[in-house]
Formats: sequence, structure tokens, C-alpha cells
Amino acid sequence: MWRKAAPAERPAAAAAPAAGAAGGVATTTTATATAAAPPSSELRQRVAPAPDVEAAAPAAADGSADKVAAASGAAAPNGSGNGNGDGNGNAAAAAAAQDGGAASAQPPYRDVSYAEIAKEYSLLGWTAFGGPAAHIGLFERRLVTRRRWVSPNVFAELFALCQCLPGPASTQLSFAMGTVKRGVRGGLLSGVLFQYPGAFIMTAVGVFAARLLANPTPWLDGLASGVGAVGIALVAVAAKSMAGKQCAGPLLASICAVSAVVAYYWPKPYVFPALIFAGGLATLGWSYVRKQAVALPGVDEDASVRSHGLSPLVGAAVLAAWICALIATVVAVAVLPGGGPFLLQLWNVFFRTGSIIYGGGQVVLPMLYTDVVQQTCTEISAAAPSPASSAAAAAAKSAATGAPAPAAPPPGASTIACVDKPDTWVTSRQFYAGLGVVQAMPGPLFNFASYLGAVAAMSRGISFAAGAALAWFGLFMPGIMIIFGVLPFWGRFRQWGPYRRALPGLNAAGVGLIVTSVFSLSVGALRDSPFPQTSLCLGILAFTAVDSLKVFEPAVVIVGGALGVAAWAAGMK
Repeated sequence: MWRKAAPAERPAAAAAPAAGAAGGVATTTTATATAAAPPSSELRQRVAPAPDVEAAAPAAADGSADKVAAASGAAAPNGSGNGNGDGNGNAAAAAAAQDGGAASAQPPYRDVSYAEIAKEYSLLGWTAFGGPAAHIGLFERRLVTRRRWVSPNVFAELFALCQCLPGPASTQLSFAMGTVKRGVRGGLLSGVLFQYPGAFIMTAVGVFAARLLANPTPWLDGLASGVGAVGIALVAVAAKSMAGKQCAGPLLASICAVSAVVAYYWPKPYVFPALIFAGGLATLGWSYVRKQAVALPGVDEDASVRSHGLSPLVGAAVLAAWICALIATVVAVAVLPGGGPFLLQLWNVFFRTGSIIYGGGQVVLPMLYTDVVQQTCTEISAAAPSPASSAAAAAAKSAATGAPAPAAPPPGASTIACVDKPDTWVTSRQFYAGLGVVQAMPGPLFNFASYLGAVAAMSRGISFAAGAALAWFGLFMPGIMIIFGVLPFWGRFRQWGPYRRALPGLNAAGVGLIVTSVFSLSVGALRDSPFPQTSLCLGILAFTAVDSLKVFEPAVVIVGGALGVAAWAAGMK
């Protein structure tokens, strides 16, 4: 429902046609600002000729507060780039006018070549340590803040979209960022370059070091703790940056805080997409209660999205192909004698898991453990001696993850003792040893699949390359197919009025999940680190280096890993 412009908004609303007629130069026409706000189709035409960056620059040059306000109003009809109707656009214009009208205009969002995509993601693929939340922070800082590939609002939309889909969010976002700049080929280039370093390294680890890693060296714990501390610092930098941009105003700040609290208290896979949808419903309902106008995407913001990849028809076909492949795989394993050939069973485990997983790598680990580590479990009383193999497995898990061994159950209680079967695909010691290594590797945690596939294939006398490839593609392929299939429809429904009303809440809830990651990762790192106090100090130093001193992020990661090894060698606490 459109409403007439309030007195404080009328100069900005009336300036929009003038800005369009003058080729983007805003003029002060407060005397004629009495018209009602236009309908959506007319508003789209009026907003289009006046990008926010180009319209704000001439106004700022004359040092006129009215001109800055008019330019801001032309670019963001609701007074806010994120559509929350709090008048944030007018507040930003007033802040710019306080500086004497000399605000420097940001350059427009850039066209990106294949070479630039290859350059950025080749670097990110080898230096993106710290897990998915840290990867999101690196993308936001390097590709949005520094390189200006897309607008902050577009990045937040893509992040929220990936959080609502099955599959690894940071992996899907890596494909999406290349796609919106250079289409499907750009998306494949960015995504593959981001994944392959960790996949190749973990395959090599599975082939050459799986047995040796069953008794891991302690210095690896120091390296992982140092890199992990830097990774958490990168997550904190991203949370600070995105909260400042996407959570302005009491309503959005409250949505962010509530999402962070709920996600931390109930860290279930289904909670994350539910919180994002709930945040969108909150701002959707609030906008109707307040009868706020719909904030359509600004021209400059839309210009940062060069492509949506596939056509909607082909996107729908990709989604249908994913569903058909999932059904065919599950049915084939169910009806074939013994579950079919080993490679089909391997593909089924990873493709099925990749199709239903929400919440990223930490959620997928227990599912994979159940499928690839075949065990015989028996219930025993606490008074009875535990099997040696069970104690060895507990010790291996403690050594690989850095977590203390579980306490003995109270007298009279019963516990479950599990022993690896002789024909298990992957032993429990190999699983936990590989898990310890992959957390110190760059790229997604899902690269763990290539390690498991290589080890499982060799246990059956099959080529490690076949096992690693099937497991890796099986776990990643569903998420990749889903993001390519959904992006064409995202390009359509992001212009839809109810979606635009819900968008600020979707983004704010997504930022809340990043805030949750800061605290949950910090608690886990302090619990698992061999030198928790030193890890905390490394995190503080890394945050300051990246956020305030603007030090190159990969350099901070490398130094953090070196300091972690040094802290282990020095026996620091």
C-alpha cells in the first residue's frame, strides 16, 4: 500500500523526477514537493535514470545538504537501502552534509573478467582457512568491500539464499559470486578454484598418510589452533561489518540478536533456515502494519548483478535432474542385491547426505561417520572393563580433535562400547585423524569427502582416484546443482514486493547466524586448543590486524599458523 510522502520525505520524493530529467543531477525543488508517492511501475521508471552513486556525487560537490538528501531519496525511495523504512537514507545524507558536503562517492560496481575471477579465487582457494563462517567473511571483505564486485545488499541476499538451501553455504556462495558476474562459466570457474586445493590435499593425505595420521603429531594441533584463532577473528570482522550495514534500526538489530541467541541455544540444522524465514516474516508483517512503501533495488545495486546464470527453464530442469538422480540412486541401492557395487554404495552415501544436509560441515560429520565407519556396538556396565579397542578409539578421537577424553560414567550406569568391523570402509582412527587434518586445510570442510573416498576405495582394492572423485562429487554436486537451479528464479522474485519487504529481516537473521558462529567457534576453540589463553590472544591480535590495520588476510592466516606452532613448541598456556 503506497502512502503520501511525509513532510520530511517530500523534498527527496519530488527530487527523483528532477534527477532523472537532469541526467542524474539532483536539484532542490522543495516548493513543488506535494505529489503523492508513485505506484511501483512508475517508481521503477523514475528510479532507473538516477543511480545512487552518480546522483549523490554532483549534489555533494556543491556542499548542499538538500541536494545530498534529494540524491539519496532518488536512489532509495524508502529512505533506506535495505528497505526497513527507518529513514536511514536521510540519516546518511545528513551525516554527509555534516562533513560540508564533501563526501567522496564510491566508484560504481565493477565488471569482472574471467582473469580477475581466476586471480581472486585462486588466492582464496589456498588461504580460506577457518570454516564456512570465515569464508563468508573473506568473501565480504575482499570481493564486496575492497573489489566492489556486488553491492552489500546483493551479497547479503545471496548469503541468506544459500543459508536456506541444502548444501554447504560457503561453497554455494563461491559459485554464486562468479555466476552473477560472468554467468555459468564464471560460476564454475570461481567455485572450482575455491574447492580444488583442499580436495587435492585431502586426497593425497588419504593415499599417503591415512595410516600414519592414526597417531598424529602434536605440532599439527598447534598449527590448527593458530589458524583456527585467525579464522574466528575473520568471522568476527565479517559479523561487525555486515551488522553495521544490514542491521540498522531497532527492529533489524533485534532480529539479528534474537537469531543469534536462538541459533546458539538450539544449534539444530532445521533451526537456521527457520530463523531466516522468521526474520523475513517479521519485517514483512511490520511493513504492512506501518504501511511502508516497497524499496525496489537501486539501479546501481541491480547493475552489480550481470547475470543469473541459466534461464528459468534450464534452472528448473537442473533441479528436476537433481531430484531424479537422488531418487534413482536411493532406489538402486535398495533393490540391488547387497546394495549393488561398492562404488554405487559410496556414491549413494555422499550424494544422499549432500542432498539433505543443512548447517554446513559440522552437521555432516556425524552422518558420514555413521555411514563410512561400520561398527559393532554393545551395551556394557560401568563396572565391566571396556574393550581395548574402544579405549584406543576414544584416545584417537581426543588426540585428533584436541578435546579431552570423556569422563567415566558413574557406578552402576551403562555405556555403549563400539568396535570397528573388520570390513569397515574407514576405521574410526582414520576418520578422526583425517578430521584433524582437514580442519587445518583451506577451503570447505566438505573436502573431507575426498579423503574418506580415497581411504574407503583403497580398503576395497579399488583405485583411490575413483573413490575420491565419487565421494567428492557426490557430496558437493547436490548443493552446486541447487544453487545453479535457483539463481534464475532469485533474479525474478527479488523484484517481487513481498520479498522486498521481507528482505531486511532475511538479511538481519542471516547476520545473526554469523554472530552465533563467532561465539560458538570461540567456545569450541578455547575448549579444544592445547593453549587456550594463547589462542584467545592470537584471535585478538588477528582481529586488530585485519579490521583496524587492514593487513592482507592471507598473510595474517600464515602468521597465525606459524605462531600456533611456536606456541606449541614453547609450551605456552
